[in-house]
Amino acid sequence: MKNTKIFSLISGCLFLLVVFFNITVFPTAVGAENVSERKESQTIDPDLSQKYNLIEKLKDEINYHNYLYYVKNKPEISDAEYDKLFKKLKELEEKYPQFITPDSPTQRIGSVPSKGFKQTKHKYPLFSLDKVNSFEDLKKWYTKIRKTFSEKKVEFVCELKIDGLAVALFYEDALLKNGATRGDGFTGEDVTQNIKTIKSIPLRLLPPDQNISKDLHVCGEVFMPIHSFEQLKEFANPRNAASGSLRHHDPKITAQRNLDAFFYRVENLKISEKPVKTHWESLGVLQKLGFKINPYNRLCQNISEILEYCSYWEKNKAKLTYTIDGIVIKVNDYNQQKALGHTSRFPLWAIAYKFPDQPFLSTLLDVQFTIGRTGKITPVAIIEPIEIDGSIISRVNLHNLNRIKELDLRLGDKLFIKKAGNIIPEIIQVKYNERKPNAPKIEYTDYEISSKALLKAKLKHWAGRDCMNIEGMGGSLVDKLVDNDLVKDPADLYTLAKEDILSLEGISNKSAANIIHAIQESKNRPLNQLINALSIDQVGKETSKILSRHFSSINQLATADYNKLIAIKGIGKKTAQNIIDYFKDPDKVLLMEKLKKYGVVAS
Repeated sequence: MKNTKIFSLISGCLFLLVVFFNITVFPTAVGAENVSERKESQTIDPDLSQKYNLIEKLKDEINYHNYLYYVKNKPEISDAEYDKLFKKLKELEEKYPQFITPDSPTQRIGSVPSKGFKQTKHKYPLFSLDKVNSFEDLKKWYTKIRKTFSEKKVEFVCELKIDGLAVALFYEDALLKNGATRGDGFTGEDVTQNIKTIKSIPLRLLPPDQNISKDLHVCGEVFMPIHSFEQLKEFANPRNAASGSLRHHDPKITAQRNLDAFFYRVENLKISEKPVKTHWESLGVLQKLGFKINPYNRLCQNISEILEYCSYWEKNKAKLTYTIDGIVIKVNDYNQQKALGHTSRFPLWAIAYKFPDQPFLSTLLDVQFTIGRTGKITPVAIIEPIEIDGSIISRVNLHNLNRIKELDLRLGDKLFIKKAGNIIPEIIQVKYNERKPNAPKIEYTDYEISSKALLKAKLKHWAGRDCMNIEGMGGSLVDKLVDNDLVKDPADLYTLAKEDILSLEGISNKSAANIIHAIQESKNRPLNQLINALSIDQVGKETSKILSRHFSSINQLATADYNKLIAIKGIGKKTAQNIIDYFKDPDKVLLMEKLKKYGVVAS
């Protein structure tokens, strides 16, 4: 009996040891098999525990360096050193996929394109803010707050109003569980996979210095930095760019857009089970947990400090690397916030001071016209240079010929200019009462589309970097080719010989050889670049990428019917009809035949 008890005790210990080993070495992970299934099919590798620990160490190290680089802007290692760490982690995870977890840096871009975003209800409403446009109205709001609390001290937190897209994130046990857009404040779109591509957003909270709650609802603003917006050139302003990029159905595209985010709110934050009492304190805790907090937030004691803050940023907003459209002012104390409450639309303890749209006066010197790849004429107003928000403005896009008629523009007109969205200059008003007698009208009848002008625009587009990327074929060479009747359409480029290029003025023998080589090499461009090069109306770089994922050749796209096209996410009715019309056009049919003949388009 004694031996039996000893045997049972030893057996029990061995069983617990095996269970512990499996739980430690084989944690549940994304794409991993069930632990019990692995136990039956996999022989335990004595070295496996060491590999798991190494992967965990690398994840922590990379996440920490991500935080330093993207949140604190204080990197401690070089890009090359970071790349080595990332490569090592990726190689280990490929070899041991059972150890891949959602918070791994390698999982930021791993999802397939979404067919649509699911609606998700916010646990805590994301209210909009009441707005004021003058210091007088801001003072009135402040006075109401002070009267409510009589002699009690009231502090305020001033924050830059980022011009982006509000989001709400939920962390469960320190891991990012899901993320959603604001929507109507009560229901938003689940954009979790796209949120994960933003490198300044932690996939896992940093280990806090104190006993901070690990289940958090955090709110912030996703935005696109100005330099990223200027490179993209596909949206009217950075706010639209941020919204369109975060809600793109392909996370890989979102990842390419270099989005960023600041965070400014957290619900039910506790330290050692005690609620955090002020908004200012919560911002500090969020920063400790790895969230990016705007460095220009300020704790203010009175209206003078608030107005000083607003005035400073109204004058200096152009110094920022992102766009802002005002200042948000919040009561700091959470108990005071609760006492003030909110309406059905916005909280009474916060307000947004919107910067007034200040127009600037200039003079119309000229109007220039450009012809785009599809034959569209775009007029541009040339104005007397003026400085707006730190940048010199001398050109203002008029968008189309009708805009000239609407404004009844004349040379020498005095114009009021402002920056739409604080970045895009536009004419908002003409001072007709100061117009000089007999001021010349803007004549644009001479700018009706000529065949050569349109051909030049199409060829310049065809040779561009996002299209066939023909190195050395700049605007000057295109003009010479067309003016000398060497090409009648893009397909003719592939019939050119070196002698044809040499016949043009200012072309050396070596340059001619390089150009011919670049033209022939362009036959091998990816399908999306070829689609973009065709100059189909409303089919630009991003739409071309979408189409290339659904069609394997130009032939397939050319024969696709309307219903098949509009069934593709991202392809609207007008775009679908433009594609149908393009490939029915006899001139385009001939172009396709020639491109096939010269080996540009596969048969």
